Amino acid sequence: MSVFLESSAIWVQVERKLGDCVYLMSPKKGETGRGLWKSFQQPFALALLLPEVNMSGMCSILQMISLQVFGLLCVILAGVRGEVYNNGFDWNDSRKVINFHILFMVLGFVFLYGDSILIYRIFRDKPKKSLKIAHAVLLLLSLLFAAIGVRAAYERRKNAPPMTLYSIHSWLGVIVFVAFSLQWIFGLAFFLIPQTPMKPRSRYLPFHTGFGLFLHCLVVLVCLCGITTINVSPRDYSELPPRALFTNFLGLVIVGFGALVFFLVNYAGYRRIEVVVERDGARQYSE
Repeated sequence: MSVFLESSAIWVQVERKLGDCVYLMSPKKGETGRGLWKSFQQPFALALLLPEVNMSGMCSILQMISLQVFGLLCVILAGVRGEVYNNGFDWNDSRKVINFHILFMVLGFVFLYGDSILIYRIFRDKPKKSLKIAHAVLLLLSLLFAAIGVRAAYERRKNAPPMTLYSIHSWLGVIVFVAFSLQWIFGLAFFLIPQTPMKPRSRYLPFHTGFGLFLHCLVVLVCLCGITTINVSPRDYSELPPRALFTNFLGLVIVGFGALVFFLVNYAGYRRIEVVVERDGARQYSE
């Protein structure tokens, strides 16, 4: 679906370029001789940009496909690790419940969170109001899955030493969960409640977008801390058994996904196309 819409966006750009060509080829009032020659030349200069638009669009499609492959691979590897290398999934077994923690944290805070950040880039020429709702829903799903993951970690530690919050992974994990929750609440208040004045919205927006990307980078760091924690617990880690090797590979894929999210958010070619003017209540603003 996203690939189809991305292709549509490419053709929109091409049509705009062609429209510019037609306009520039039209003789202007009082234009003769050299002026007409310039008008004739300009469309060809624009036409040279058309392959560039197509190539840029194709690269964008490939980047988005790569992103989804990396994200789904993160989730699949987290599930395979729990099932194959750590005795499977069972909420009532303290040795197996931790597998739910890994799976749901990767699904919520890595994959869905990354997609929610990029929804304005994937559908960058679509009406912003619909994207706001989709963005909020994806973030809410991320939070719900992460809450299940946090609960699983608590179930694992509540009756077994060491204490529940003892590692830098757990400390940072709690900070990320609380910060993410507050980010979602403030985002809802500022951007989805129509009565919120536009001036506070515009002032809060740079912080909201910047802090959201920072949180996703922090999520990747917390994942790496957690992977290190579970890897070094068994005494055979120095021998790099298959379990540890597989978990390290999961960490590399998570880093790859996080790097793609960071790149696509900051890549100028993925910036939102601000072309639609909509009315929100009594206020008019450019999307």
